[in-house]
Amino acid sequence: MTLQPDQSKVLGDSNLPHTQDAASPLKAVKVKRKKRVSKKKSRKPKATQRTKKVSRHKRDPDDYYTETPFEVHCLMAKEGHNLLGKYVIDPCCGGGNIPITLRKYGVNAHGGDLHPRWEGALCVKDFRDTIKHWRPEIIVSNPPFSQWEEIVDAAWEVDTEIVYLLLPSRFLEGQNRLSWYLSTKKLARFWQFSKRVSLPPGKSDMKPTGGKIPYSWYVFERKHDQETWTGGWLPISPPIPESCKEQLVEEEAPSEAQIALDLSHPETR
Repeated sequence: MTLQPDQSKVLGDSNLPHTQDAASPLKAVKVKRKKRVSKKKSRKPKATQRTKKVSRHKRDPDDYYTETPFEVHCLMAKEGHNLLGKYVIDPCCGGGNIPITLRKYGVNAHGGDLHPRWEGALCVKDFRDTIKHWRPEIIVSNPPFSQWEEIVDAAWEVDTEIVYLLLPSRFLEGQNRLSWYLSTKKLARFWQFSKRVSLPPGKSDMKPTGGKIPYSWYVFERKHDQETWTGGWLPISPPIPESCKEQLVEEEAPSEAQIALDLSHPETR
């Protein structure tokens, strides 16, 4: 008589709990799933734009940010014919970059500032007093971004012909600014930089590199009386005409006493 094997031992009893060894595919899947879940829990959240630190420098209380000669070269490439032969003032000159560069083109350029940052400055005064006292024919400036409208308004009080301001391109936007633009109707031209420029804090050791904010030259004219303006792109590599290279202005800025003696100077008109 042949003994038959117990079927419950071969096929497994349905009433008994089902168990498998470590090599079982089902158990391997469970172990793998647990490892994947543990990786998700340990994953660090990505940094958002709000948590990123844009700059390691604190905002300057006087909005003192320095431009480079490049921005002035670009302006001269488009507006040089309006600047030559005129008496130009930068009432917020900082270290004097704008007037120093303009002099290399033969422009009669000077500057003043609220603080003694440039030895060649005409005066150490608020820009309102500088404009009122020196009465420039043209203003070229990288102004405090919180007070640029006041510079334009102060310029018209002394019959300044043109005001060139280096400002963020986004200052063309905004309902409050739109009301100001439409009420004054003095924005004549708008020149956009074709590459990003950098205006680092003047009190820092940061070197100008590719900036994060787009900038433009805003051109306000006293005789302009329209809501529209013209403009275009500034050159990537601005040319320096040979005629301007030959007209280098090496002398220091005149003192107030010297200007008072010069009857042809706008200050004595």
